[in-house]
Amino acid sequence: MTLLTKKILSVKKMVAKYPTDRYLFFVTLALLLSTLFANPGNKALLLGFFTLIFLYWLKTSSFNLSVLIGSVVSMVFHAGKMFNYQLISRELLPYDVRNNYEQGYNLHLVVTIYDVLSVIMLYLIARKMVDKKTEEVSNRGVLLSFFLYLAFSTISSLFSNNLTLSLASTSLSILPHFILLLFWSINFSKIKLSKYILPVIMSLVLFQSTLGMLQFFKHGHLGLSIEPRKTFELFGAGVDENVFSFRPPSTFRHTNVYAIYLGVMILLMVPIMYIKNSYFPNIAIVTMSLGVLALLTTLGRSAWLSFGIGFLTLLYLVEYRLSKKIRASTKFVKVFFYLMIVGGLLTSISWGPRIQKIIYIFEPSSGLNTRLQQFTEAAGLIIESPLFGTGAEQSVVDNLMSNPSGVSSYFVSMVHNAYLLTAVETGIPSLLSMILLYFFMSKLFMRSYQRCVNKYDKIVVLSAMAAWFVCLLNGLFQPIIGFRLLILSIIVGNIPNEAKKNNA
Repeated sequence: MTLLTKKILSVKKMVAKYPTDRYLFFVTLALLLSTLFANPGNKALLLGFFTLIFLYWLKTSSFNLSVLIGSVVSMVFHAGKMFNYQLISRELLPYDVRNNYEQGYNLHLVVTIYDVLSVIMLYLIARKMVDKKTEEVSNRGVLLSFFLYLAFSTISSLFSNNLTLSLASTSLSILPHFILLLFWSINFSKIKLSKYILPVIMSLVLFQSTLGMLQFFKHGHLGLSIEPRKTFELFGAGVDENVFSFRPPSTFRHTNVYAIYLGVMILLMVPIMYIKNSYFPNIAIVTMSLGVLALLTTLGRSAWLSFGIGFLTLLYLVEYRLSKKIRASTKFVKVFFYLMIVGGLLTSISWGPRIQKIIYIFEPSSGLNTRLQQFTEAAGLIIESPLFGTGAEQSVVDNLMSNPSGVSSYFVSMVHNAYLLTAVETGIPSLLSMILLYFFMSKLFMRSYQRCVNKYDKIVVLSAMAAWFVCLLNGLFQPIIGFRLLILSIIVGNIPNEAKKNNA
């Protein structure tokens, strides 16, 4: 045994003394906070993640589990190797929007740490299959429908006017999520992972909320490498007033993505409030309150609506349907709402005009009419190519070329409905396979709820279902659903058969 091995074993013995939830929470938070002070470049950040995975391994003794947890943390970092594609040159853009796109209408594809970890997971999957250590794969319906969605999207790219871009976009936007789902299904679908994931989620919400609030009060970016500098000017400005309504994106490429991320992660955190004999509920209530305040500053109305529906439904199910059989955390709920009222009033100067604008939603100049026109023109694109669509990332270009005086002449953006966008860009078969995927995912939740052996597990499953539903609901109003968040909800809410439970 070498000296290095002895030291590692010694450290593992020291780490074993600490509770798992506390260790994972503070180790993750330490790495996240270090990015604020060290301001690492892409290579340094990747090295930091490998270090984090090693620290996870010291506690879990499972490299596969450590990589999985690391991939959850990496979901919030969108910095990486960037590739720029110009979809429309500035000269070809409509005159009314030309000043907003000095470099033309561009798309930035980024190879992130999440993508790098998906390659590692793919290698681990292949090695396990070669060694013939793979057990019977569960969740076949979910995997098959996801594979069909990936296959139809890839086939659609082959018929795209921009083959390279569409294939690259499909590879980065769908394939890593399929690998993550397959990796979890092969290794951990028979293991309850919520005890490992929830502390990490709490540290992520605390970090993201803090960073977003700092951006909000500064009215701009903090000069960090993890921030989306290229989209700050384009998407950071407030839409309703220009004094105190900067929309912070935190580490995400768009504020609306940040908003739905906060809503989903806050819901996944709810079970922590019901942990007995721990100070974690106190940390959770502060973190959730800060998260909701940060959500308010995003001015994302669709995220507000979907989160509000999901949270109130979850609160009803947990506090009223299960309250007689669990240690109801009523005091935490009361404190949470008190903090929300005070915080909401303090930040009302930001979100107040956004609420006021809803009153005029049916006026001709409102965003609703723009959305309806988008839907109409999207339907026309679907009729033109129902099987293969326009190809990934090509809907705006094709719509502008076929209808120069349409909605894209003053609002250069893909249709704000993820389901319509899927049909437009990758075809109706792709949309049907995606709907089939959601059906099988819902069956997973139903089976998990039936397997719950205690009320806390039921809260975990209900919270995950609410988070999953919020993603789907938000897709009605935004061009994204968030596959990584859907899969994360599945991982957190999975309750295997009691007889098959193992320690990771």
